[in-house]
Amino acid sequence: MGLISTGDAPEVWAEVNPEFPEFEVLVQYLSPTAAKKISDAATTKQVNRRTRQIEDVVDNEKYARLMVKEMVQDWRGLKLDYLEQMVPLSDESRKAIAKEGGEVPFSADDLAFLSDNTYARSFLDGVMALSMDLEAMVRAQRMTSEKN
Repeated sequence: MGLISTGDAPEVWAEVNPEFPEFEVLVQYLSPTAAKKISDAATTKQVNRRTRQIEDVVDNEKYARLMVKEMVQDWRGLKLDYLEQMVPLSDESRKAIAKEGGEVPFSADDLAFLSDNTYARSFLDGVMALSMDLEAMVRAQRMTSEKN
């Protein structure tokens, strides 16, 4: 066995959208190998009717959903007013969030809702950009440890 091996994937609390300064997401680094596995899981083979060739077709929604599920471990500070800027909310949702003190606790269901909702694109883009950039994650970890 060689001397080089990877440890646990780095994770860091990070602000993914500067418009929501108190909303932080615990993002886990996603290696190129892990990203490829997710891409493969979202890809199907289909026959191109024009060329009659078999082609790989990526289901972009499935890809985004799987990526976010793998990368986002937790969040904090997701306030009702931030959420209302990302997605249209029902009155029931507003009332339920108000009962939670105006902040949405992390849940797999709410994460799936955000990843499936096209209005929340800035959330998805921020998470994906950070989690696939190991250098940025290391910088964010250092900044976080310097604050504490």
